[in-house]
Amino acid sequence: RDCTRSLVGSEMCIRDRAGTTQKMSDEAILRSQTEICIAQFMMEPDHAEKLKEYEDTTYWARAELIEKAGWDKMPGQENADHGVSQACSEGLEEHFKN
Repeated sequence: RDCTRSLVGSEMCIRDRAGTTQKMSDEAILRSQTEICIAQFMMEPDHAEKLKEYEDTTYWARAELIEKAGWDKMPGQENADHGVSQACSEGLEEHFKN
């Protein structure tokens, strides 16, 4: 699409780019929060036992386990951002698969 054909077209193109930029930013933040969540899990003194508990938990309950432990909360946060626990669960799966 040519964004310079009309003023309306230009405005639409700018909004599309802004939305794409916001989405990319949100995804980057979620990736970094996922890494922090995994690191917080690994810093647990009994993380080997926690890993066993995690593995024994059903796929659907793993995000809840992460939330209860607080690993999805970033340092200084009272509440975790939306989606961090699920992304962390998927990240832990990937981390321990290797």
